[in-house]
Order: sequence, then C-alpha cells, then structure tokens
Amino acid sequence: MRLKLPVIILITSLSLGCVHPKPIVQTITVDVPIKVNPIPPESLLSTLTPDLPTFVSPTDPQASSALTSEGERLFRALINDLLTRIQAWTDWAVNPNPGK
Repeated sequence: MRLKLPVIILITSLSLGCVHPKPIVQTITVDVPIKVNPIPPESLLSTLTPDLPTFVSPTDPQASSALTSEGERLFRALINDLLTRIQAWTDWAVNPNPGK
C-alpha cells in the first residue's frame, strides 16, 4: 500500500501540470477619436488642362516676349489659373470642412 500512495500523488500532480487554463477572450469596444484626414474637393483634384501658348522666334514680327499677343493671353490665363488653384488649396488647408 505504501507504494501506491506516491504513485497516485505523482500521477495526480502530473495530470494537473498538463492541464493549461484556456484563456478568456473578451472584445471590448473603446471609443477613442481617430484623426481622419479630410478628402479635398474634386475641384482641387481635377487635372489641369490649360491651353498652352506657342512660343515663337523673338524675330517674329508678331512676337513680344517670344509670344504672340494670343500666346501672352494664354500664358497669363495659365498663371492666373495656377495662382487661383494655389489659393484654393491654401483656403482648404486652413478650413477643410467649412460646412461642419
């Protein structure tokens, strides 16, 4: 009988050591504000499609600054469009959600 008691204790301790507790998984919702970058309006993302001026030779009789009068008008319109777009991006960057 003396031999059985240590064997029982050994078997019991080994079987208890082999049992791993199953981890309990709980999903907890935590309300944390997350920064979301605003999406620029389509007008700022549209592709530029300017009418480009045609440069001419400075010796051309129609040339002033190597552009014709029409070329200068197109060049000024392009510069004005680019400056307007830069101002629109600046305004949007300062206040991306004006209606909210």
